[in-house]
Amino acid sequence: MSYGVRLEYSGIDPMKIEAVAGRVDDIMLNHMERGVETSMQIIEGEWKRLAPVRTGEYRAHVQHTTTRTGNNVVGSVFNLLPKAEFIERGTGIYRHGGGSRGYIRPRSGKAMRWRGGDGSYVFARAVRGMRPRWVARQARINTRHLVTVNMAVAAANAAREIKAAL
Repeated sequence: MSYGVRLEYSGIDPMKIEAVAGRVDDIMLNHMERGVETSMQIIEGEWKRLAPVRTGEYRAHVQHTTTRTGNNVVGSVFNLLPKAEFIERGTGIYRHGGGSRGYIRPRSGKAMRWRGGDGSYVFARAVRGMRPRWVARQARINTRHLVTVNMAVAAANAAREIKAAL
């Protein structure tokens, strides 16, 4: 997602504009960087709020970064936990996009065994898998308006600082 800002100057001494012109990019980028950082924190918080919690491991691995390279500010929210892909995209017959879509069967032996919710063992020859949770997608959808408002506030703050410098 990209954001643009239009600044319009009127009734200002051209000499003052020249004096500030060299700082406009820095002012804009500083405010945009703060806006992107805050937006990533908002999305990260929503992702964690929506995350399924059994052990808390998935939620604990949700992170964000904000990087400024030249005139670009890029933010991302991610989860590096190996099982995060399975939580997001599902497993077995429910798997979305690529991979095996069949029933999950034991690699060796006749049955699989795991602990159920009540602590007792559950046995099965095959299982359908787990439906996708789409936590990251839902977090992005839920926060899109907040992110838009946050970036508009960052742009307004940059414009206010530029105007004050004139």
